[in-house]
Amino acid sequence: MLAVAFAGEPRNEEEMGLALEREQASGIGLFFPAADRPLTVRRGAVGREAAETNGFGQTFLEGLAAADYGGGEIFPVTLRTVDSSGVIQFFNAASNVIHSMPPAAGNYSSNWIAALHGVPDEPTNGMTQAALDLTRALLLPSHVEMEWHFVAESNRTAYADAFRDAWNPPDGRTNSGERLRFTSVGVDAETGMAGLALEWPEGFPLPGGLADILYAESLSEPVWQWAARLPVDPAACASAHAVPLRLPAPEPGGGPAVTNTAESLYAGGVAYTNISAPAASGAFPQVSGIEFTLDLTTEYVSDEMYPDSTYQKPRNPGSRVAIASIGGLPFVPDALYNIATTNAIAAGGDAYAAFKSQYDQPAYHTGISLEEALIQYAGEGLHGVIDQRYRAAQTRITIISD
Repeated sequence: MLAVAFAGEPRNEEEMGLALEREQASGIGLFFPAADRPLTVRRGAVGREAAETNGFGQTFLEGLAAADYGGGEIFPVTLRTVDSSGVIQFFNAASNVIHSMPPAAGNYSSNWIAALHGVPDEPTNGMTQAALDLTRALLLPSHVEMEWHFVAESNRTAYADAFRDAWNPPDGRTNSGERLRFTSVGVDAETGMAGLALEWPEGFPLPGGLADILYAESLSEPVWQWAARLPVDPAACASAHAVPLRLPAPEPGGGPAVTNTAESLYAGGVAYTNISAPAASGAFPQVSGIEFTLDLTTEYVSDEMYPDSTYQKPRNPGSRVAIASIGGLPFVPDALYNIATTNAIAAGGDAYAAFKSQYDQPAYHTGISLEEALIQYAGEGLHGVIDQRYRAAQTRITIISD
C-alpha cells in the first residue's frame, strides 16, 4: 500500500495535542472576541493511509467517522481542552471522544495562557474590569480548538479543490457591486474596548460565518495586521462586536524586558516564551537635530485615550521630558519651529495628533517619500558609505533611570 503524507502533518495524537497547545500559547484567542464561542483553528489534512503506518493508536483510528466535505469524504477530528482539568479531548465527526490527552499531574492551571502573556490579576494602567474579564475569558484553553481532516490518498485532489472553493469565494462581490463595510467604529472609554459594526448585502459570501478584521498603522505605506476574527451570521446582513484593544499596556519606563516562560503541560522538554518590553513603544520618537532628556524616575500617570487611538494620554504632559536644544541652539518654548517627519506621523499616527490638523494642507507635503529621502541621503550625502558616526549612539536622547 502506498502511504502518502501531507507536508507538516502530525504523526501521532501527542503531536496533534502539542499543535493545539502551541496555538493556545500564542494568545490567538484574543483575536476572536466571542467568549461564548471557541475559535476553531483549521490546521489542514492528515494522510489517512500514512496515519495507519505512523504512531496513531489503533483505537483512535478505528474511532474516526466519515463526513462529507465539498462532495468528498473526510474523517475530521476536533481537539478541545477542558478548562477545569486541562484534558485535551479528540472528537470525531459524530461528536464522540476517541482519545484523551491529560496534562502532567499537578502541573495545570486554566490561567497559564494569561500568565504567559502577563495579564494582571487586577485592572491596571487604565484597563477596566470588564476588559480584563473578557481578556481572561479569551485566553482560556477552551477558547481555542483545533480541527484536522484525515483524507484518503484517493480523495486528495477533490479535498484540495473543496478546501479552495470553501475559503476563496469568487471575488467577494455581489451582482450590485456592494461589499462588506463598517457602519461604526469607535472606542468605549468606559470598557476599554473597540466597538465595530458591520453590514453587507444579501448573498455576500462569508466563508465559515467569519469576518477577518485587519488594520494598518498608516494608509500611506500600509502594513496590514490581523486584528480579529469575528463570528457573523451571513443571513443577518449586519453584526456588531466589542473587541479588546490589546493586552493591558505596561506604563512607559516600567523596567527592562521580561521573558515569561510556560512549560508544556503535555510533553517534557517543550516550553513556550513570551517577551514583554515595558520600556518599548512604537510611538517613542527617534529624532535628529533635537536634544532632550527623559526622566524615568518621575512617575508616569496615564489618563484617557487619545481620540481614534489605542494610546493613552499622559495625565501630566511634559513632566518627564526636558528639551535642551533644537538645531544646536537652546530650546525656546514660545518659538516656532519647522519639523520634518514621515507621512504616518504627520497624519497623526502613534497618537501624534498635534500634526494632524496641518496634514491635509498641500504646502506641508514635500512630495518625497521616506524611502526616496533615505536613498538620496545615502547616495548623495554619504556617497554610498555608512561611516563610523552611525555605528554608535548619537547622545541626542538622555534617559535617566535611577
